[in-house]
Amino acid sequence: MFAAIGRSFRLIGESYRVLRQDPELIWLALASFVAVTFLAVVLGGFGLTIGAFGSNEEPVSGPGYALIAIGYFLGYFAIIYFQVALVAAVMHRMDGNDPDIRYALSQANRRLGAIVMWAAIAATVGLLLRALESMARGQEGPGRLVASIVVSLLGIAWSLMVFFVIPVIVVEQTSGVEAIKRSSRTLKEKFGEAVIGNQGIGLIMFLAIFVFSGIPLFIGFTVWNANALVGSVIILFALGLGVLIAAGGSALDSTYRAVLYRYATVGENGQFSREVLDSAFRPSGDL
Repeated sequence: MFAAIGRSFRLIGESYRVLRQDPELIWLALASFVAVTFLAVVLGGFGLTIGAFGSNEEPVSGPGYALIAIGYFLGYFAIIYFQVALVAAVMHRMDGNDPDIRYALSQANRRLGAIVMWAAIAATVGLLLRALESMARGQEGPGRLVASIVVSLLGIAWSLMVFFVIPVIVVEQTSGVEAIKRSSRTLKEKFGEAVIGNQGIGLIMFLAIFVFSGIPLFIGFTVWNANALVGSVIILFALGLGVLIAAGGSALDSTYRAVLYRYATVGENGQFSREVLDSAFRPSGDL
């Protein structure tokens, strides 16, 4: 187990080395954060204006549920669009080229149909999982724990099935159920440190956000009681830094999946060392 974790962190380091060659691609991840935030503010504000949210008798009305569904779809579309753009750029780099943001966006535009279809599927599943989670919380006694565990397992299974969907859309230009099948098949055939490394990226980003954003944020709120101006500056700086770290983690995650998918399906090592990539796909008995 510890050997598996060690190899996973080597893979994360290699992913960072690839991304470092094109640091401007982090702007694509940042753009998805901005787009989702903008959508949440606009749709949430519109919903409050028309009374779709916030009523004591009915916290969410019929129009409110419609706005939530629209928000889910548009949010997933924005995230997937920029992920496809970033992965396309990483693939271009692996082919020995020098990608830029214009190239990345042009590749995403060429796959708009696949992006729309995948956004619709992802949003639908996301809403269903959220509804099941809400139902699980409504249970009483031991049933609540069992239901929560079942919903969590369903969420994990779904995440594993779609682990390589974005690279599939970029490379094979397919979408929908077929993209899910190809993603799931690739992971089953080449299972190893891929998922562990993905969780490692999440852990690293969580720690980075906690140290470089969470602690300054706490200091900012503490200072704000004595000096509102200084406290506000610290808070804004901490929030901005947290968003940048999160965007960097998202870009690193997309790079990680892109290169692993290329190696798993084609066998090219691109910018990675072959030794490190080979270790990503050891059989589970070698972990």
